[in-house]
Formats: sequence, structure tokens, C-alpha cells
Amino acid sequence: MEKVKMPAEFLKKVEKLKKEPKYFIFVHEILPEFFFLSFPYLKATYKESKCPFEFILELWLELFNENLKKFFPSFSWYGEITKDIKAFVFEMPEPKKIADPYFIGFVFSLENENFKPRFFLLEKNTPEEGPPHVFCEYTQGWLHVNYDFIKIKKLTIKDFCKGIKQLLETGLVLL
Repeated sequence: MEKVKMPAEFLKKVEKLKKEPKYFIFVHEILPEFFFLSFPYLKATYKESKCPFEFILELWLELFNENLKKFFPSFSWYGEITKDIKAFVFEMPEPKKIADPYFIGFVFSLENENFKPRFFLLEKNTPEEGPPHVFCEYTQGWLHVNYDFIKIKKLTIKDFCKGIKQLLETGLVLL
């Protein structure tokens, strides 16, 4: 397996973040870019070793030093959303601010060449706007899309994955 070569511009952002750790930048800029950039290597690793979760965690630990470990999720999951769509899902530290995520999910297909990788978040919402959560996505073009407000007070990774599946199948999150 060839060594992962992240673009110099991305590595500069990571180095800057190591010096001045900011959680919002980590989850809203660095992580989506990290997953989108690492996807071609992830596909190659899967074909060779069938262990993409180990690959992604090793790469993650290689790039992000001690200053950023406090941002790391407490629980993670890898599995199928549908027959040929897989996901890495991470439960993030308890949100403190609006737009901090409860969960993030990198969704991809290793079999379906037409399916483009996607990066989903379940974010903390403003109390004035109603429901406590908002289901969002960062596109590969860096557009931040808010899909639906979620009324359930305490969601689990299982709920988040169910929301991803509903969105992929129907265009709606019906939690």
C-alpha cells in the first residue's frame, strides 16, 4: 500500500490547528477535508486488506498530535448503512456551542462508483429555533446544508445512522 500523500495546503491547515486548537475548525473544516482527501487511499486499502477502519484511525493518529486529541470522539462505529453504502460514525464530545456536532458520519461506497462520499453531522441547534438538533451535511464543494431539525432529545449512533439511511433513500430525515 502506498503512503498517503495529503496535499501541502491541507497539512499547513493541520499544523496551524495544532498550534491554535479550535474545535469548530477541527470538526467543520479539517475532518470533512480529511475524509474526502483520504477516500482514494481508503478504497485501495479496502481492496488490499478489507480493514478500512484501522486505516482511517492510523492516518488520523498520524496527522493529529496531542493538542488535538482532546477533540477526538469517545466512541466510533464502522458498518453498513445499506447493502453497498458504508459509514464511519463518530460520537463527538458533548456539544458546548451552537453548531458543535453530537455525531459525524463519513458515508461512502466501495462498490458503487457513482456514489460520491458524503460527510454528515448532527449539530446542536439554537434553543430559539426550536428542536435541539439539526441534521447537516458538508458537500465536497464545501457547501454546508441543513436538512432537518430533529425533535428527539437524546439521539444514539443508531438513530444517527437511521437518519443517514432515510436521507439517502428518501431525501428526508424522519426521526
